[in-house]
Amino acid sequence: MNVLDILAQHGFTIGILQGIIIGGVILTIIGFYWHYILAGAAILFSIYVLATPASEINQVSTAKPIEHIETQEEKWHREFMEDCISIAANSKQTCDDLWTEREADEKQLAEEKVEAQPASYKIKGNKV
Repeated sequence: MNVLDILAQHGFTIGILQGIIIGGVILTIIGFYWHYILAGAAILFSIYVLATPASEINQVSTAKPIEHIETQEEKWHREFMEDCISIAANSKQTCDDLWTEREADEKQLAEEKVEAQPASYKIKGNKV
């Protein structure tokens, strides 16, 4: 009796033996080169994802527009205008002129302060 007859008695046909051999070869190849196969699959997946057009591009954005954040100077100007109109009963133009004069006076005082300092305090190129 030969080996194939003995295996056939136990239910192993030639087709099953061929499948076992091919499976063993495939498992051996995967065992040796699994990291290359995994890297290749990742590359193919990346190419597929990048090549597929996005379906969400044509959707309308639901994001809110960026709101203007009020600076401290704008807040002071708004509060000054409200107080000037309500408390002093001035017109809006008068209050705006007062605000502009105040800014001009502050600039003038700052320039006078720099000029009034002794020369030893002045640093070339800098304004205090």
